[in-house]
Amino acid sequence: MAGKKTVSRERRCVICGRVFEVKSAREKREYCDRKGPCYWKWNEMRRKLRQEGRVTEASAAQARTADLLAHAEAKLTGPACISLPEAEDITVTRTEDGWKVEAEGVSAHGSHPEQGKNAIGLLMLYLNRLPLTGSTRRVVSFLAEKFGLDPYGARLLGKRLEDDLSGPMSCNLGLIEGDSGSIRVKLNYRYPVTKTVEDCQPAVKAAFENAGWKLEQSVHKEKLYYPETAPLVKALLETYRTATADHAPPKCIGGGTYAKVLPNTVAFGPLFEGDPVTEHQPDEFIDLDRLVQNAQIIAQAMVKLANLPLE
Repeated sequence: MAGKKTVSRERRCVICGRVFEVKSAREKREYCDRKGPCYWKWNEMRRKLRQEGRVTEASAAQARTADLLAHAEAKLTGPACISLPEAEDITVTRTEDGWKVEAEGVSAHGSHPEQGKNAIGLLMLYLNRLPLTGSTRRVVSFLAEKFGLDPYGARLLGKRLEDDLSGPMSCNLGLIEGDSGSIRVKLNYRYPVTKTVEDCQPAVKAAFENAGWKLEQSVHKEKLYYPETAPLVKALLETYRTATADHAPPKCIGGGTYAKVLPNTVAFGPLFEGDPVTEHQPDEFIDLDRLVQNAQIIAQAMVKLANLPLE
């Protein structure tokens, strides 16, 4: 007879901050003792928040909502007699009628959310630890459990969608705004180049609809892909490899470029392997020597492309 397998999971007590262990993934306990001081304080917090507490405002947005957000905040109402727990990357400020909860993440390009830390995910994970109720609880739990800090959409799809050419799908919750009456979010996901929108969009839509969300707008941009054997790609690779002696294979990227506007066009440069990635971040820059090197390579590429036979 097979024994029942248990999985240990560490959690941090929302009352005292001590790390403790639960034996089942189904156990929702957020306090470290079952009948001790933290248990009673937790229940008091839960009772007070049920009577008087709710999220009155949530916001996180920037000019490019496709990019990873570095700051998000929510305002909660609640009685002055309780205090909210501390957490890493979270700042709790007492207000006249409750608290302002702020999450500080790390910004990144929307096509590479794994290079940053999403502030919305941090905020939802924190709020999900609190004894919220009703529709607020459902919204917070959905966003925390389906997104959290997962940059690949695996929790949303129930699997990791990826291929050998472009790697895993990227998934970024880039905007949240609302109040006690409604919440609106904007999601940006970019699927692998050998996959299709049908491999992910139906599952994304179903996950939201099953949780009671309504789709307001959906925008799909077709992928752009040329194989390494295409004359255009071959000419650009030969130019780059001659100039740098770097024979690394070409990359598929998730970022959108102006290459989609013109036919027979691909993005070329300007980032070199090993250089810091700073686009769409504060103080974006490029090294001057790299700028000159880019100009030289692009000039050589223009000459080579001008001499390609017309198709």
